[in-house]
Amino acid sequence: MSSSIYISNSLDVYKNLALETYLLKKSTLEAILFLWKNSNTVVIGKNQNAYKECLLQNMEKDGVKLARRPTGGGAVYHHLGNLNFTFISPSNPFSIDNNFKTIISALNNLNIDAKLNGRNDITVNNKKFSGNAFLKTKTRDLHHGTILINEDLSILSKYLNVNPIKFKSKGVDSIKSRVINLTTINQNITAEKIVDELIKEHQKKYGLAIYKNLPKESEYLDIYSKYSSREWIFGQNPNTNISFTTFLSSGEFSINIDIKNDKITYIKVYSDTLDTILPNTIESSLKGQKFLLSDIKKILTSILGNISDANLIATELENYLKA
Repeated sequence: MSSSIYISNSLDVYKNLALETYLLKKSTLEAILFLWKNSNTVVIGKNQNAYKECLLQNMEKDGVKLARRPTGGGAVYHHLGNLNFTFISPSNPFSIDNNFKTIISALNNLNIDAKLNGRNDITVNNKKFSGNAFLKTKTRDLHHGTILINEDLSILSKYLNVNPIKFKSKGVDSIKSRVINLTTINQNITAEKIVDELIKEHQKKYGLAIYKNLPKESEYLDIYSKYSSREWIFGQNPNTNISFTTFLSSGEFSINIDIKNDKITYIKVYSDTLDTILPNTIESSLKGQKFLLSDIKKILTSILGNISDANLIATELENYLKA
């Protein structure tokens, strides 16, 4: 089987995900190794709820992108201290085990005693530095993952809203305590060194690989448009219901909201306010709006006449996102 290597020079997550999918669709009988990095991005799995997995307000404030990949698994933070890899080949003889052996052997060459833990984590010293996910088509399979090299681990909890039950089940207290940078084990390790070793191990299996130029952007523009669209990123979320009661300056407000495909499809406001029109105004103004807290806060500030009341409602919505 022929072998090809593609290395992306882009840090745009939407472009890299589009390239990956393009290669999956267009590859024939070749085995592909695709290597790439993203800048300031949280990537969630295909079936995850962005509102529940991410601290969206922090991400928006810091300019961190949100992307949804076509594979399963959990949310991860990508930045320059993280390397991403993708294996693509025909379903037969595609082997996830062989892919893991390639990664582990490459890291062993750099004095990293890496081990496979469960189905999709690679660890060292019982701490995770690589999460992996998979996608099968009728004729080709894809296996991609991350390698945490030298990232600011304290920033993970700023953008990822991981259920504490996950930590409890693993006997750890936080995201930071569960993961590890490879530079902790080998301070001289770099992304470039890992890339070189991955390529060497890939070639041991498939023979001399051909370095190929990336396809022109026009060839995968439709895929890029899909992955960068709000409809793909948020529209995949399951239907969501939010209910809460808060006290505004004009009285008690109980609000029920249904969200579907990233839009407020239903809203009902109950209140003891003397302003009998206000609840209906809130309902008519928010129904059909995208569930974007910054926009909702602006609308509420205009309706309620003060930012304090708008912030109270926005806080309740944000608390739901963190719950």
